[in-house]
Amino acid sequence: MRNICNRSCGYIVVSNKAIKDTLAQKNKSIMARTERETIARLDQLIRLQTGNAKDLAKRLNVCEKTVFNLIDKVKEQYKAPVLFDKYKNTYYYSRPGRIVLEFQSGIIETDDMKKIKGGKLIFIENNLSL
Repeated sequence: MRNICNRSCGYIVVSNKAIKDTLAQKNKSIMARTERETIARLDQLIRLQTGNAKDLAKRLNVCEKTVFNLIDKVKEQYKAPVLFDKYKNTYYYSRPGRIVLEFQSGIIETDDMKKIKGGKLIFIENNLSL
């Protein structure tokens, strides 16, 4: 089966396979972006309070199976210590932390610079030190 588009210069015949392939490529990039955004939201909710998998699925606008897959992914790929507390009925991190999915650059604070060993402190509070 073929789709036919009317253009000012005539007709163009496009196969369904070409349309499906194009849509599949667009969907892959959308899915990847959406997954990153969903993982970022999952991380935020885990640090606050999630509820059980069914509640979390509603909050993330995904199905329960996707919640379990996302939790497995953050455990395996990001080494996040995610646990479920059945008494509080929520997912949580067993130690403080967060998932960072983007590049962040910034200035190292003076206190953090003092903790670095094996180097020389160059700038301290806008004064050059050699």
